[in-house]
Amino acid sequence: MNGNRAFAWFAVALMLATPLVAVAADDREETEVDGMVPLLIMPAFVFYGNVTAALLGGLAVGSLATYVLMSSNDPDVQPYLRLMSARDVSNIMDTAAKFTDNANANYAQLWGMTKEHWIRQAELEAYAEWEDGESLDIDALLTNATLYRNAAVMSANAVAQFDYATDALEKSTERWGTDGTYSGKMNVRFSGPLDGFSGASGHWNADMAAVADARNAIGYGYVYVGDVGRDEVLTVEEKDGSPYEPGWIYTFSDGTELSNSKHIYTLNKGKHYLSDLDGFEPGIYEIKNAIIAGDTLAETQRANSLDLMPGLAFRADGGDANLAYLKDGKIMCNGTELSDMTFRVVLAQGDYPAGEYDNLPDAVSLNGMLESYGELLDRMALTATNAANAAGSVWGIYSAAGASSYTVTTLMNSFNYEGWFLSEGMNKAAELSAMSQLGEYWKEYGSDLKDLYVGLYSAEDMPYAPFVRGSIYDEYGNLMHEDVVYTPFFQTKDVTMITGADVTVGQSTLVMIWGKADGRSLQQWYSDSVSGGTVYYGATFAGKGYKLTNTELAICKDGQSPPMETVGEIKFDVTEVNFIDPNLIKRDSDPDPEPAGTNWIFVVAMVLGLFCAAYGLYARNPLYIALGIGLALFAVFFADSVWDWISRQKALGGLLR
Repeated sequence: MNGNRAFAWFAVALMLATPLVAVAADDREETEVDGMVPLLIMPAFVFYGNVTAALLGGLAVGSLATYVLMSSNDPDVQPYLRLMSARDVSNIMDTAAKFTDNANANYAQLWGMTKEHWIRQAELEAYAEWEDGESLDIDALLTNATLYRNAAVMSANAVAQFDYATDALEKSTERWGTDGTYSGKMNVRFSGPLDGFSGASGHWNADMAAVADARNAIGYGYVYVGDVGRDEVLTVEEKDGSPYEPGWIYTFSDGTELSNSKHIYTLNKGKHYLSDLDGFEPGIYEIKNAIIAGDTLAETQRANSLDLMPGLAFRADGGDANLAYLKDGKIMCNGTELSDMTFRVVLAQGDYPAGEYDNLPDAVSLNGMLESYGELLDRMALTATNAANAAGSVWGIYSAAGASSYTVTTLMNSFNYEGWFLSEGMNKAAELSAMSQLGEYWKEYGSDLKDLYVGLYSAEDMPYAPFVRGSIYDEYGNLMHEDVVYTPFFQTKDVTMITGADVTVGQSTLVMIWGKADGRSLQQWYSDSVSGGTVYYGATFAGKGYKLTNTELAICKDGQSPPMETVGEIKFDVTEVNFIDPNLIKRDSDPDPEPAGTNWIFVVAMVLGLFCAAYGLYARNPLYIALGIGLALFAVFFADSVWDWISRQKALGGLLR
């Protein structure tokens, strides 16, 4: 083996060894998060057969790793470096696609569990908006109930990790176009009619997105376009000064028009950030005879609403974006049907080491992540349909009766069949039947149940809840309840109540009245209630414009003495779609397992060290001698720690399932 070939193999081996040290060195303290919201991709470092320097942007827990791109002027070394770079990029893209696939499949299941929440939100909004003789605007209702906005936040999070990973990966491969080792010899290619992206400049990008196609028989359609902030989307910590920005749309033809009653935007083809559109407001927009893609789109309930499809916008070297999307189980790209959507790093014959054809990276399939994202989009659309039908049902009952009541709900009927929904008429029939039976039940047994009003508070069953002492006024200023103890249940937006400051209600709010204060402090009222004093209960619905006053705020805590703790303010946080920062997750590790099998890190480092030292002695090269000694020292003092770390990751369930 000549000296150049020996150096080539040494460079490859060194690249294989580098991440094992770098990853083990990042050991961050983990703290506990305040809430558990099921919106998180948990990316981590995955060891393949030939993993190199580190997993790039968006796919590392706690820290953004670095993709190492080595270069050489030696023509014998360059093919090996190109091969390793091709495998690195392919492995990173494969990991990004697999994590995205897994995360979105889980998101789809979790979103399905929110169906009843959104049904009730829509019903309460229907109660708040209903007026006798008025017709129902279901899209305005679902917008006010925040369903569309939460769907937009969910969608933006579903694509952010993959899109951020490709952004960061592209920044690292830019050197393909300027470094002599790679220039003109590395090619990124997506499957489809596009032949491939030249490595001449190294610029390419891909964004997963929801696709809305208005190129239909009527020539237009509607879609909700949301406005999602940077703090509402999870990507890893940025260290390059280029944070990921959500809230964008792609257009694929000049003159694409987005319009509603307030705005008309005429856009040329390309990627557009919503923050750059003059006066942009989230809402439902009409698309005319065009196809768009975006990260914050949601399906609406009006006629001619556009069905959303999972897609991928990709481009290279500053050229126009191409679009591939999944429709009816088929992948369409630039008007052509594809059997598969793949990503591949291509090396021409002669640009990789002789005899290494079988070690060229395989194409990375992107089908799975598109399919799971499609499942999520379908689940969100189905949830919106269920909520819309429920709201329409209670609205129809209000209109028929000529009166509304927040107690009317379709949730008295259990309906949990996958992928199905009841029409408004079916909901009404089932709901009226349940209401009739409930009325008969109360008529028969109501007098026996009144005793349950007494004894809610006891030393054995203390609540953990916020209490307010004050009065309630309607939107016209009429006093409805004077000096009572109550708890407001705001439905859509967070509200902070401060002692002495009135709150004007601007959303659907149910208020539970626990008793009359009659001049007593909350602590005195509570003590009197526990000791058997007169207890008054009631519930009221505070519509928009109602005023909630307060003279005292307190939180009742289990085991606390006195039970009522007076506070200066209480923040009522409404449950909504959010994310968990992986840097704040507390994980209780299992006891350290025994290291699994032979410590190959020790073996590889020691063999390489001996090889380098021997070659240095043979070639009389002190650099190789020092390098060999360094590897040997690493094997002796650090290899066990790194191997133990890998064993613990495997014991904790693995990094990729």
